[in-house]
Amino acid sequence: MNNERRCCPELLVELFRVSNLLDRSGRAITSAAGLSSVHQWYILEELADGRARPLKELGAHTQVTKQNMSSMIERLRQAGFVACRDCGADRRKRLVSITPQGLAALEHIASQGAASHEAALKGFTAEERARLHEDLRRIAANLTTHTTPSP
Repeated sequence: MNNERRCCPELLVELFRVSNLLDRSGRAITSAAGLSSVHQWYILEELADGRARPLKELGAHTQVTKQNMSSMIERLRQAGFVACRDCGADRRKRLVSITPQGLAALEHIASQGAASHEAALKGFTAEERARLHEDLRRIAANLTTHTTPSP
């Protein structure tokens, strides 16, 4: 039990360290593709299937607040990465879809990021990669449902 308690802070510190390294790498890759943040990459990835989505849905899937989502979508729209249109049934809703320029940015990120991603996962078997992916999804789900008390 004592080892479990000690492991948890060390594990969380390691996760924060890895997160910081991935964020740094992601910022360099996304910047080269013309994006101004890693969150913009998340948004484009969410739209990559070609289905238009309302801002609320995008925010829920990318963990971006409504206020930040609106400004990010506007910057992506101005840069030509996404298109926005009113929802026919509800004019208050805006639907966002990816443009060919947005898809090209994702292709650029994929090609530029491949070496970085392979370096990060060097030595991991396919099974270990799949397990890591599942474990990270579980952590994200846990964090999404857990609310941290205000200081």
